[in-house]
Amino acid sequence: MGNWTGKIVSILAVLFLLIYAGYQGYRYIYTPYRTETAYEYTVSDTLQAEGLIVRDEILLDGSGTGSVSYCVQEGEKVKRGTEIIRYYDNDQQARNAAHAELIAQEIELLTKVQDPGSYLFANNESLSGRIDELIGKMVDVTSQSSAAGIQELRSDLLENICKRQLSVDEAENFEERIAELKLQQEGYQNTLSAQENSLYAPAQGYFSRYSDGCENQFDSNMLFEMTAADIVSAIEQEYPLNDDIPGKIMTEHNWYCALVLSQEDGERFRVGRKVQVTFESESLSNIEMEVCNVTDEAETGNSIVILTSKEIVPGILSARSVTAKVHFSTYTGLRVSDSAVRLVDGQVGVYVSSGYDIRFRPIEVLYQGDGYQICREDLTVENGLKMFDQVIVKGTDLYDGKPLL
Repeated sequence: MGNWTGKIVSILAVLFLLIYAGYQGYRYIYTPYRTETAYEYTVSDTLQAEGLIVRDEILLDGSGTGSVSYCVQEGEKVKRGTEIIRYYDNDQQARNAAHAELIAQEIELLTKVQDPGSYLFANNESLSGRIDELIGKMVDVTSQSSAAGIQELRSDLLENICKRQLSVDEAENFEERIAELKLQQEGYQNTLSAQENSLYAPAQGYFSRYSDGCENQFDSNMLFEMTAADIVSAIEQEYPLNDDIPGKIMTEHNWYCALVLSQEDGERFRVGRKVQVTFESESLSNIEMEVCNVTDEAETGNSIVILTSKEIVPGILSARSVTAKVHFSTYTGLRVSDSAVRLVDGQVGVYVSSGYDIRFRPIEVLYQGDGYQICREDLTVENGLKMFDQVIVKGTDLYDGKPLL
């Protein structure tokens, strides 16, 4: 009898240990809660629409003969009487003249950069960041059909690379390179024949070599008289570059972008409001513009919104019909799913898992997205939501301080 009792006790003890081990394993593998990591996220409140770019500009007289070499860069500000174009006997001479001009600009840049005051107090981390940014912009520009602005990007990139080389003692100076460039410049200049034919700027403004032939069709005065139908018709037209016109001068500092929107979307704009605009087709981002006019058309239910800017960049001088993405506001904070947000005792917040227990974290919602919310991260608040917190998005019977083990 005693043997049977001992065997039964042993069997029960083994079963208990197996059940306990299984239960602990189940608790370890299975959790009644599902979490996500709170991470930093940036979102913009945007509106996208087709737009018409309008500038006040005059065409250059293309009566000169011979091969053309430009003396100024795209988007460069010029005074009345500035030499814009030189005409040469053939294309090779025009190319040689252009090479000589580019070399002269590089010599000037290197001479300026190697001045100790230009780089001694430079921040290497900032220079590296700027170099990466410029490389990215060059990749973007070269992927487009137009390379407008590539020379300015190249010069900016070269300047920052040279400053960094000097600041970290990778180079002592650039005298050897300057000497080589001067020899190349002299070689190109020796191939040029005497040339008296030149074209000069008829007015002060910003030069562009690109023309669509519609410069006289659109101007700022006419823009404010156009109906929504007029603007839509203009946007739908094609504007191929006119190679017969050597260039133009944008005579006013302000330029405009006209949008035709529904009246509901038009209500988001008010005169004087500043917005950031991206023109994706022109690879132009975050152009600061101001709402200068909003007109509602009762008969069509449309709103005409006219934006203006003083920011002159090469790509905008040749743009006409564009896709504009208007950024009203940008929000940066911690992203959490809607399913994580709860109302507890009148306080909006989320529950987070510490690994040992559950804690309630109040949140301040900055932006409501599609299925998510952007919350402010306040590091000064002890019980505030922090980056990388494990936010509970699924679970029941949640309360502050609930143990998980």
